[in-house]
Amino acid sequence: MKLLPIPNPTAIAILFLLCGPTPGITLTAIADIPLDDGSRGMTCDFHFAAIRAEWLNRGGDWLDSTRKPQGVNPYDKAVIKSSNETQSVEWNIVTLANEWNTGVRPTGAIMLVQVPGARAGIVNFRSREFADRSVQPSLLVAWQDGLVQRLDAKSDTTLDCTTRKSLGGRKNLKIGPHEKSVLNFPFEPRPGYRVKSATLRLHSYKQWQGGTTVGAYRLSPPWSATSKKTTGLSSAYLGDKGIEAHSNVLFSTGFESEDWRNEWSTFNPKSTARLIHYDGANGFSALDGQSLEVVLTPKQNLALDLRYDFAKLQEYEPEEIYFRYYLRFGQNWNPTRDGGKLPGFGGTYNQGGWGLRKATGTNGWSIRGAFFQYPANYEPIRGFAGIGSYAYHMDVSNAPSENWGWGLGAGGLLKKNQWYSIEQYVKLNTLGKKDGVFKAWIDGHLVAEKTDIRFRETPEIKIENVWLNVYHGGVSKPPQEMSLYIDNVVIAKEYIGPMTE
Repeated sequence: MKLLPIPNPTAIAILFLLCGPTPGITLTAIADIPLDDGSRGMTCDFHFAAIRAEWLNRGGDWLDSTRKPQGVNPYDKAVIKSSNETQSVEWNIVTLANEWNTGVRPTGAIMLVQVPGARAGIVNFRSREFADRSVQPSLLVAWQDGLVQRLDAKSDTTLDCTTRKSLGGRKNLKIGPHEKSVLNFPFEPRPGYRVKSATLRLHSYKQWQGGTTVGAYRLSPPWSATSKKTTGLSSAYLGDKGIEAHSNVLFSTGFESEDWRNEWSTFNPKSTARLIHYDGANGFSALDGQSLEVVLTPKQNLALDLRYDFAKLQEYEPEEIYFRYYLRFGQNWNPTRDGGKLPGFGGTYNQGGWGLRKATGTNGWSIRGAFFQYPANYEPIRGFAGIGSYAYHMDVSNAPSENWGWGLGAGGLLKKNQWYSIEQYVKLNTLGKKDGVFKAWIDGHLVAEKTDIRFRETPEIKIENVWLNVYHGGVSKPPQEMSLYIDNVVIAKEYIGPMTE
């Protein structure tokens, strides 16, 4: 039969969920974080380095044929022996292909791993970057209705933990005791049909130490598991109306008052923030009524410094708290020069845990949000913005602070010109223990969780404030004006969740 190629689909698939508080408001969750093999794509540490989204297991995550995470039973395996000739190597992955056909994600993604107990040799294969298409990776798929396809890899890379760099641009893939490879094909499900055969074909041109046995497994990045949307106390309040009456709500605002600054304990007058209802040029429309527009300009790093200090406004400081706000990036959001800070939590007491002042356990801490820099014209995130956390805590090594990507569930990759519910939770550690907690949700889907944080060594250190901070850098100033929008802030003693219609 004639092999019929199919076109590559778009790099990023997006699932639109209608969960807005008012008619016409669309909140969007990302279905798939890109499996990119570019310079900011897959590495040993990250399944998408552009937003610092980590694998659950360093070196990559997979499921075996019994659906066991990091399991040892491949869908198929191939023995590659030493030879002076180029070898065509095949794996029968029809079972895996039929799983993709039922909607299993990521569709078309395979991980090649040295089978446990196999000879500890190393094998090189030609990658999709090699000039000769006849020896590039391919997936041959035959369907029960007679359709036959040759699919070329749309991304492939080696995950090698001896380097932090992406190896996706190389002309080879490597499998060995410390090397695994990921291949991603543009397989498109055909509901109502069954895959009759599916053959993964690679070409090995070099082997060391007698070759090895390589198993084919289902790639399983953290976002591939079904993410359950979690509702919270806000579900009882249509569009947050009346939510301030809930016994566990400490504060809420929709920025509808012209006196909005006085709702907070601290407002830095250098902030470039104002109330706004509509800005068609930047693709913006308010969530409901007015929203807070925050503008980064080339003149300064700071765009917003707005704080809710618990001691001033509640007369006590909590040891755990939830904070939810709605976030929207404008069309002009393009942080090509550096990343920066977003809203989160502070316990700095003007002593430590911010501004390159290392958290020692007795001087302070902070976990603000973060936005990530991305290279100009980096296609996999065109039209998107990556977010995560920027943290000062006691166990940061070799630096005062560190960035955490949000790589679980829907992940921290947001489409511009869309509203998202961003919720964060922090619980301080028990004194003498490493049990502090941080969690984050986007549109009610868990995207980050850490349960082993040390914030403090003294009971005087608590949660000082919810800190609405928007700051570019670092040191470098924004390359141009960039706008984001904030609305419907709620601070509570229990999980808040996204608004309901």
